[in-house]
Amino acid sequence: MARNEWPEGWKVRRLSDDEVSEVIMGQSPPSATYNEQSLGLPFFQGKADFGPLFPIPRKWCTAPQKVALENDVLISVRAPVGPTNLCREKSCIGRGLAAIRATEKLESRFLLYFLRSIESDIARLGQGSTFTAITKEQLLGIEIPLPPLDEQRRIVAWIEELTRRIEEARGLRQAARQEVAAIMLAAPAEVFGQAEQEGWEAVRLGSLLTLIQYGVSIKASTEPIGVAVIRMGNIKDGRVDLTDLKYVGLPSRERMKYLLRKGDILINRTNSPDLVGKSGLFEADGEFVFASYLIRLRVDQDKATPAFVNAYINSRPGRNYVASRRRRAIAQANINAKEIGGMPIPLPPLSEQRRIVAYLDGVQARVETLRRLQEETEAEIAALSGAVLAKAFRGELLR
Repeated sequence: MARNEWPEGWKVRRLSDDEVSEVIMGQSPPSATYNEQSLGLPFFQGKADFGPLFPIPRKWCTAPQKVALENDVLISVRAPVGPTNLCREKSCIGRGLAAIRATEKLESRFLLYFLRSIESDIARLGQGSTFTAITKEQLLGIEIPLPPLDEQRRIVAWIEELTRRIEEARGLRQAARQEVAAIMLAAPAEVFGQAEQEGWEAVRLGSLLTLIQYGVSIKASTEPIGVAVIRMGNIKDGRVDLTDLKYVGLPSRERMKYLLRKGDILINRTNSPDLVGKSGLFEADGEFVFASYLIRLRVDQDKATPAFVNAYINSRPGRNYVASRRRRAIAQANINAKEIGGMPIPLPPLSEQRRIVAYLDGVQARVETLRRLQEETEAEIAALSGAVLAKAFRGELLR
């Protein structure tokens, strides 16, 4: 922030000024003195230990080299440069941090919030080819405004009150996101839950298919040469997402073997337990093939609509079936084509399938609208947080 943006009457000081602060650079103690049994002082090494306001102890140290005290401002000085926290208690600090100890003329939280308001400027001071870092001399050179102490306290109180309201708004957005997720689960559950009372015949998924096939096993590249390949990460919310594509070069015969058609269903056969067995409906124009961790299903459209089959696979009954058949490894789960083909699926008449798909598409459209509004609101909330700090240090919060 430029000096001329600060209100008239505020003093300007550097962190090097003994009147306002002392800067203590961290130093890492011998690794043999670290522990996770709460022996000694909490030990903070860098930004990874930071919480929203206070750092979170994960390690302790019995032989600290450099110490921060309660209410010291902790600032990350090594990759990344600039993030801040407030020290809650006497603690050991490693070389990724510095402690800024305010004098009686400077409120620690006023200093904290001011440094947060210029975090991007501090980050630009960072230097280094391997990782960015900031020196003690650079820290000491930072200019800060110094209004009267009572005004500092009023500014801090205003910032924290507005921040509380912003966090309340953020909490409402989180609740709304959970509500959207619940809607997405409830709609298919409502539809497919009536299968028994409607007397829909249950058939094996494999009996509705004209093709069930594993994808191509060849290393893909980000270079847009060859044909785009759909991978595990492209299966999202029951659809095939065409962002973050990679490409493979294939001979003509192989290319034709794996080319996708509109209406093909792609299933994750190997993924994390919560994602394995999830499917996406391919509806794009253009040429795409699919990777070996996916299974392609092609539906006989005289018997079923691909969108109906895809919706059922991703519904709670479909997910429960996958959970009962999947095999788990260390961090992943697997399901094979035979097991997918054995999935029982209710089969209403084609006209009813189309009606169900239209209903679920309508729900999906409403959900997408809600999600977009939530994303816009979240961006506005994030911008508001920065605006509060900017206004605070222009003296506008107290006008």
